[in-house]
Amino acid sequence: MFKKIKNGIRRRYFDFQPYKKKMDIKGIDAWFFYATEQAREWYDPLKPYALLEYEWVLRNVRLQGQRIADCGSHHGQYSVVFAAGAKGDCQLLAVDPMPMNCTLTEVNLLLNGLHGRIEQCAITTKETDIRFSNQSNGFISESGGMVVKGRKLSALMPDAQVVKLDIEGHEFAMLQQALDELPSVHTWIIEVHPTATDDPNKLAQWLLDKGYRLDWVNREKNIVEPYQMGTKWAIHTTIFARK
Repeated sequence: MFKKIKNGIRRRYFDFQPYKKKMDIKGIDAWFFYATEQAREWYDPLKPYALLEYEWVLRNVRLQGQRIADCGSHHGQYSVVFAAGAKGDCQLLAVDPMPMNCTLTEVNLLLNGLHGRIEQCAITTKETDIRFSNQSNGFISESGGMVVKGRKLSALMPDAQVVKLDIEGHEFAMLQQALDELPSVHTWIIEVHPTATDDPNKLAQWLLDKGYRLDWVNREKNIVEPYQMGTKWAIHTTIFARK
């Protein structure tokens, strides 16, 4: 039994061969490099709610000629969607604290003849070193993990117009400040991670107070629809805030 389990682990994690493949996303013609087993599990095929989100953004968000920040870029899939959707006509900033993620974001942009500025850091509320869990899709932590550079988005791209946040719960710590510091943003794309203490409706109210109208990815129905305040969340999903 132990040998069978060990061989299964080896086949899953050590026999993986990186590959590239066309992305099956309406509205763009782009390739993606699947560099790790995690990338294959997450992105090939795309989860229905992720595909729904990408295609909704391509139809509904102004990308050409825009200054776009992809915060929490992971392997750069959203960066490719943004830049390809803009037909290369945008100023793209991709941010991630993990060195390999930054490298793979650059690879995936170059694979499609696209370009962007890549910053290895974590988006937070001040310019200081912080601790970050040592994971590909990690999070800011109070202790343990690794020390990374912390940066304010307003310092990296003060005139951003489109911002995507996927920062594993830290959106509750930094968004309210960022809304004040980034008045040029017409579209926020925020993956919200609810917890016992972090209510997505609180975050939604901050956006409403700044004059944004809200939609969200209803993962149960697999649709994008107007967000209703008071909605109860069971799992992370994405809010779109637009002016």
